[in-house]
Amino acid sequence: METNPDDKRETNAPETNDAIPQNAILIIEGVIVYSLKESVINIGRKFGNHIIIDDPRISREHAQLRAIQGHFVLFDLDSTGGTFVNGQRTSRIVLYPGDIISLAGVTLIYAQDNPTLRSDQVETAPLGEAASNQVPTPTMEKSTLEFKVSGSKAQKPGETAAQEGRAGKYTPLENYLRDLPESQSEVTLSFEQIERILNDKLPPSAYAYTAWWSYERKPRQPEKQAMANAGWKPETINLSEKWVRLLRK
Repeated sequence: METNPDDKRETNAPETNDAIPQNAILIIEGVIVYSLKESVINIGRKFGNHIIIDDPRISREHAQLRAIQGHFVLFDLDSTGGTFVNGQRTSRIVLYPGDIISLAGVTLIYAQDNPTLRSDQVETAPLGEAASNQVPTPTMEKSTLEFKVSGSKAQKPGETAAQEGRAGKYTPLENYLRDLPESQSEVTLSFEQIERILNDKLPPSAYAYTAWWSYERKPRQPEKQAMANAGWKPETINLSEKWVRLLRK
């Protein structure tokens, strides 16, 4: 298994308690928001995982999240397609808000309210030996989420038509940005303005998490694709005042 030797989060985590991180979520394929409320969360293709991803690229038991010292630690369960965080393959890594996870190509974004600082912003200490070296064991819990991945969009069973319409939802935003003068290098839009452009409401996750807006070099989510296709990327997101500033790429 390949790992990123330069990422200290592979072996280090801030010294905190063992509580589950407050209001932590996974945004799956930019469509589904899953609240992380258990101390152990299994992700994979087979029935019995907390998060079931019906995609042939995903292993039956692909990855596991564990709450350790107040942070979620992501473990790869010897998957075939691999587990990647911010483009680097990993076997074990401490997650921080905004981290982009790829499970064999299926994208998840980790987000959290009132997050602690990243490991490069605070002094760190090694995870306890028992915590950092233990081999994760899949467990079954009552709370589960099952969805299918078709192309680049995640789909809950029975919602195929609705999900396929999401990509077209953001076409008006793409057209609006394309029509801005080439001399204009930035634009600030309130969430209300964007909703008027779309003639539709933004999802609750857009109001709650900066990760919904955050720039990706190769975006998979329809809202990010719309901005990227028009040649723009988010530069500042202000959730309290509900506006976003975009820069021309």
